[in-house]
This record gives sequence, C-alpha cells and structure tokens, in this order.
Amino acid sequence: MTQLTSLAQARARYFDEERCHSFLEQIRWPLGVRCLRCGSRKLSQVRRLRHRSEEKARILYECAGCNYQFSATTGTFLHRSHLPLHHWFVVLWQYQTSAQQISGAWIAKNIGVTYTTAWRMKVRLRRNKNNEFLQELARRIVQGDIRRTENLPSGLPPGAVPL
Repeated sequence: MTQLTSLAQARARYFDEERCHSFLEQIRWPLGVRCLRCGSRKLSQVRRLRHRSEEKARILYECAGCNYQFSATTGTFLHRSHLPLHHWFVVLWQYQTSAQQISGAWIAKNIGVTYTTAWRMKVRLRRNKNNEFLQELARRIVQGDIRRTENLPSGLPPGAVPL
C-alpha cells in the first residue's frame, strides 16, 4: 500500500466504521481473534455496539471458555471511547504526519465534533503518546499497512495472555 499524503486520502481510506474495525482487528490479531484473558479461539459475536451516528459499529466478542467479553479496542487507548473509529483514525493520521501539534479546534472542525470532545481526544492522545500500540497504529494508518511485524505491541491489558 502507498503512504497516505493528504487528509482527503486518509478520509477516503478510513471512511467507515467497519473498515476501521477490520483494520484494527488485523493489526491486533493477525492470526485471528483470540480471547484477551485466556487465549481461546472459541468465540462468539455477542452483538454489534451501536453509535448514534453509525449504522454498523464495533463488534463485541464473548469467549466460550471464560465468558470474557471484549472488543478490538479493549485495553487500548481507544477503550471506552464512544467516538467512531474513523474519527480516531483521521486524527491519528494528522497526529502522525503533522510537524506541529494539532489543535483541538482543528480536530473539532475536521471531524465534526464539539471542541470539548476534540480536547478530550487530544488529552487521551497526549497521555498515551509513549504507548507503543498507539505509535504503531498511527504509523500503519499513515502507511495504510496492515501487515504484522514481529515486534508489534499487542495493546493487551496487564496480565492478559499474549498471542
């Protein structure tokens, strides 16, 4: 895949929730989804989580072995965010490619959220700026690359079974 060089290209590539979710899953689980707690592959999709502005959203999994429920965002900086993933991906693209810090006003204007929401996104990114999963995800969003590297951080919560 070619590197994305403009905001318009980033928006075109990551335009819907399903595509972003699939991208996130492929980065996190290149060999298929596994339980974050016990590592089992015996999973069922419980339901689709709905967002106010999205018809289809993130998928919730339940492990048949330990009954743990999780999604692709569980344990990552995206966990418990009620914003659609495509908003986060556009902001991450800008965060990674901009020579200067991005402002809350830029985020609010370009993804169509309130300034308060934009400010909270910025705070979350700032708090996690040294997080390896965030850095790798942002790098791959810019490159449009979903191939797994050997040293990719899993973004798993502490104590979770690595893949």
